[in-house]
Amino acid sequence: MQTEELEGLCTENAEEGMLLSIFCKRTIYNLKSGWRKFLTWLKDNNILEFDPSLIDKYKTHINQLCEQKIYTYYERDKIIRSIGTLKRYINYGFFVNTQSKTMYCFDGFVGNAIEKFLIDYSNEKSEASVINRRYNLYLFHSYIKKNNKNIMTDGKDIIYNIFNSDYLNGKSIKDFRTSIRIFLHWCYKNNVIATDLSLYIPKIAQQKVKLQTCFSSYECRQILNSVDRSSVNGKRDYAILLSIIVYGWRAGDVCELKFSNFDWKNNKIKFTQQKTKIQTEYPILPIVGNAIIDYIKNSRFSKKSDSEYVFIMRSKTNTLTKISNSLITNIVNKYMRRAGIKNLYKRKHGPHSLRFSLATSLIEEDISISLTKEILGHAKQLTTFNYIKLDIKSILKCALKMPICKSELYKV
Repeated sequence: MQTEELEGLCTENAEEGMLLSIFCKRTIYNLKSGWRKFLTWLKDNNILEFDPSLIDKYKTHINQLCEQKIYTYYERDKIIRSIGTLKRYINYGFFVNTQSKTMYCFDGFVGNAIEKFLIDYSNEKSEASVINRRYNLYLFHSYIKKNNKNIMTDGKDIIYNIFNSDYLNGKSIKDFRTSIRIFLHWCYKNNVIATDLSLYIPKIAQQKVKLQTCFSSYECRQILNSVDRSSVNGKRDYAILLSIIVYGWRAGDVCELKFSNFDWKNNKIKFTQQKTKIQTEYPILPIVGNAIIDYIKNSRFSKKSDSEYVFIMRSKTNTLTKISNSLITNIVNKYMRRAGIKNLYKRKHGPHSLRFSLATSLIEEDISISLTKEILGHAKQLTTFNYIKLDIKSILKCALKMPICKSELYKV
C-alpha cells in the first residue's frame, strides 16, 4: 500500500461511502487518528510503500512508547485497533468491522450451505461464537467468489491457495482455520460435498506454550480492597468483581444476569451460560449476596431503571441498559491498576484471568477435576484439563529422577 493512499483515507471526505457504511462517526474519528500517527511514523522513516509486516513492526513501536509512558494504555489500544483495521483492509481489499453484529450476506451454492450451517451451529453455541464463525466464513466465501472457484471441483486447490497466500496474513488465521474446518466437516456429514475437505486443511505449526496468568488469593483481595464501596459505581463494581473472583463467571454471564435468576428463598442463583448453553446453579454466598443487595438497594434503584438485568450502565444515547463486556473488562483492569498489582502489563489481565485464577486455586486445593468442571461450567472435562498446567507443585511430583548415564560421551 502506498502512503498516498493512506493519506487519502485520512482526509475528511474518506468517511463518505465505504467507511461510513461500516463504522459510526466516532469510530471513523478514532480510526483516522490512529492512521495519522502511523502515517507520521512512515514519513519520519522515509517509507513510501508498506505491507502488513511493517504494520506489525509499528505495533511493537507503539508498545515501546507505552512502556516509556509516552502513550497511556488506553491510547495504545485505540491506535492498535485502528492499525488492525488497516491491516485487514490491505489483506482483504475491503473494510471489515469485527466488532459489528453485521449479518454478512451469502449467496450461491457455498453461501446457502453456510447459512444452513450457521442455523445448526447457533442451536448449540452462543451469539458471540456464531458472529465469529459468520465473519470467518464470510472471508472464505469472499475468497471463492473473488477467484471464481467451485468448491465441488476446486476444493483442494481453494484450501491450498488460501492458506499459502497473503489473504490471511494476520493473527486471525488460527480462528479462521478452525471455522473453515468445522464448516467443511459439517458439509461432508450433511452430504453437501462428497469429500471431507476439512482433512486437507494444514495443521498449525507447534508453538511455544504460553502459560495463562493467574492471580493469587492475596492479589484478588488487593483488587477487592481497592474499590471505593461508598460510591454509587463502586457498589456495582464491587459486586461484579466478587461474582467473577468467587464464582469464576465469564463477563458475558455477568452481563446477562437477571433478577429472575435469583432464588432468594432457596438461596440459589440459576442461569444458562451464554457460551456453552449449560444450565448452572450456584449457592448465594453471604459475601456475594450482601454485595449485590447493597448495590441494588443503594445504587441501582437510585437510577430508576425498569431493566430486568441486574447490572446496568448508561449508554451513549444516555439511556440505562445492561452492562457490556467491554465495560466489565475496563472495571477489572481499573481496579487491578489501582491495587498496584506487580508487573500487571507483563501479565495477561482482565475478567478471564480472574476466572483462571479461581480454577487454579481449586486444583491446587486438590478439588477433583469433575467438581472443578461443574463450578466453572465447562461443557467438556477436556477443557478443564487446560488449567492443570498451572499447578506447578503437582506437576513437580510427577517428575522422574534422571538416571546416571555411563556412556563415554558424557562426563559423570
